[in-house]
Amino acid sequence: MTLTTLRTSVETDLADAPLQVMLDAADEDLTLHVGPDIADIGKQDMEGQEFLFLGRPAATITSITEYSGGVTTPLVASDYELQPNKTDIRRLSTGTNPASGWYGTITVSFAPADLNRRNRAIVALVQLDLDHRHGVTDESIGDHRRSQQDYDVARAKIIAGALTRYFA
Repeated sequence: MTLTTLRTSVETDLADAPLQVMLDAADEDLTLHVGPDIADIGKQDMEGQEFLFLGRPAATITSITEYSGGVTTPLVASDYELQPNKTDIRRLSTGTNPASGWYGTITVSFAPADLNRRNRAIVALVQLDLDHRHGVTDESIGDHRRSQQDYDVARAKIIAGALTRYFA
């Protein structure tokens, strides 16, 4: 997400530089917990299973390679099939490099399909930071009370909401 895109979703008088710091921090947190925003790589050791499971849904598969018995084999689209749920990839016994299952170390590069969810989480994390008064552990205004714990819980909920990992 760019700063310009973020500004269409949050209202603030904050200058570009500090807002960019908040954007970068939200992006780093989501990359750590959810995965990167442009491409992702899944790597698994397989022993003949028919299906390989990605850690997050894939919009498209960029590449798949098998490394087995000292040989690296780049697969082509006719060697596998991305299932409708976008997380399971079936190895095909037809195609350029047919096999009855996945063998060896499999590396999958793909474009994630959950970028809208991730971008919504970035906006929510930045908005939470804009609304939060850092350094204040407890605050009371009239009958309203807010604590640092509320901030931590809200942040964890936003990150959990962006998390779409199934199995990796």
